[in-house]
Amino acid sequence: MNLRDYQQRCVDFLAPRKRALCVVPAGGGKTIIGASALAVAVQPWDLIGWACNTREQVEQGGAALKAAGVTPAWVRCIAGLTREDTASIDFLIVDEVHHLPAASWALVTDACQGIIWGLTATPKSGDPDRDWQFNRFWGDGNTIKVTREEVMAGGHLAPGRVIILDLDQQGEFDATINAAAQIESLKMARRFPALDGGELFRRAQWRVTLDLLIENPARNAAVVETARSEMIKGQSVLILVAEVEQGQRFCDKIEGAELAHSKMGAKKRRDAIARFRDGTLRCLVATSLADEGLDVPRASVLILATAGRSGAKLEQRTGRVMRPHEGKGVGLVYDFADQGASMARSQGLARRRVYKQLGYSIETSAYIAA
Repeated sequence: MNLRDYQQRCVDFLAPRKRALCVVPAGGGKTIIGASALAVAVQPWDLIGWACNTREQVEQGGAALKAAGVTPAWVRCIAGLTREDTASIDFLIVDEVHHLPAASWALVTDACQGIIWGLTATPKSGDPDRDWQFNRFWGDGNTIKVTREEVMAGGHLAPGRVIILDLDQQGEFDATINAAAQIESLKMARRFPALDGGELFRRAQWRVTLDLLIENPARNAAVVETARSEMIKGQSVLILVAEVEQGQRFCDKIEGAELAHSKMGAKKRRDAIARFRDGTLRCLVATSLADEGLDVPRASVLILATAGRSGAKLEQRTGRVMRPHEGKGVGLVYDFADQGASMARSQGLARRRVYKQLGYSIETSAYIAA
């Protein structure tokens, strides 16, 4: 297996260590790094476990191990693992290991007495307590990081361009949201009696805001028209949505689009993703299953029909269109300013800061869907 320079550097770092973390930008080939490090370090009698977050990552991990000539004891989703599964493992590889502070993940990693290597593109969660636990697990000097600049220099990441669609007048929905949130918070108080009024209102405010974003006619029309326009140009379009019902409505309005989500049959979902990957399907509408592990280098345009403020998720999501592919000049992301709702606007500004940190070019457009 021919490794890129930074991949070989990571392999050399991992191989001698009992516990180590490898941080590689989305599209940098972290599964290849993990499998190649195993090929160097393991002995014939060693038992290898490879834990992932999604079924798609299980398939990718298995393919990487096969390419590296490594035979694992198992490659499985973390959700199906127990302490007994990892207790006898000599090498445990944990993909998307930024989830480690979660109880279900910590349960199986704590039981492993062997070597543990973690792979992730986004080690920081933004939660100080979770980040402290995460850093404490790996210890000092056991982390290697690859920069986006290193990956881009080798032509292994496309440059990013973000177009932020500005459709609303600032604050135009706030009165409606606040009135509805007052009623919703009273309902929530019966379900969450331990929460104070301020926290109940904030949660209700976000629930109402999200509903408004999902149902906003102008916003949805912009998603549909933008997708159609980019498909006419020959682009492969990925639309990320918050809810299955929202995604189905987009599919009903965009000819040739199909929906993929975690609750549909695995065979049908794999088929849709495979056709999107080979270009037969030009528009894939997906829920959170696209946050991690969706490897579709052909995807050139991402439309964030609904987003949030999580920097880690945003980097993962935008990374879906930053993989290089023949004919792809840039990875293009469409986002929304959401000026009409204060909470959504705040999150939009947070996303803009993440885009800047990632080095994407940013422009604002007053485009209104016809």
